[in-house]
Amino acid sequence: MEDIFENPIVVAVIEVFSGRLADADAIEAVQRFIDLVRADIHRNAALHNEAAAQLAVARERYAAALLEAASELGTEDVAVVGSPELAARAAAYAELKDRIERALRLQAVLVQALGFLILLRAAAYAWSRAPLIPGVLATAAAAYALAYAASGGAVTPGPASLVRIAVLLLVFLFGFLG
Repeated sequence: MEDIFENPIVVAVIEVFSGRLADADAIEAVQRFIDLVRADIHRNAALHNEAAAQLAVARERYAAALLEAASELGTEDVAVVGSPELAARAAAYAELKDRIERALRLQAVLVQALGFLILLRAAAYAWSRAPLIPGVLATAAAAYALAYAASGGAVTPGPASLVRIAVLLLVFLFGFLG
């Protein structure tokens, strides 16, 4: 796989979002890019599967043409097989093989771009929720202090309560409920 900064999709996304990650619509814009890349991945996979099926048929036809040419000629003339049908079948096989290799390279580029976009979306979520962190932490500290004060200092919230508070804070900050 190539370097991520040589990926043309990643370079284009970096140019589009340069300085815009803090915008209010950045999360939705990144999600649209993710949806487009996922659609391209599915389209490319369908083209790859179609080419692979055609390659299997071409391989079978090429092998049949080779056997036919070998059976028509004697065993001493097999090395000089050059019929036009055999050449056409070999060319079709080579073209399909090249198409599959291009589809695999494109798949690698698309998957790399999808991974980058998912990380970019997470960064956009974090960036958009960053102004909320002080208030949320203050609320959590107040809830902890209130539980401590309500018990007269005898009971402190246990680890399970702290985990619940942390999970709720993370869900709120990163928007997993909506």
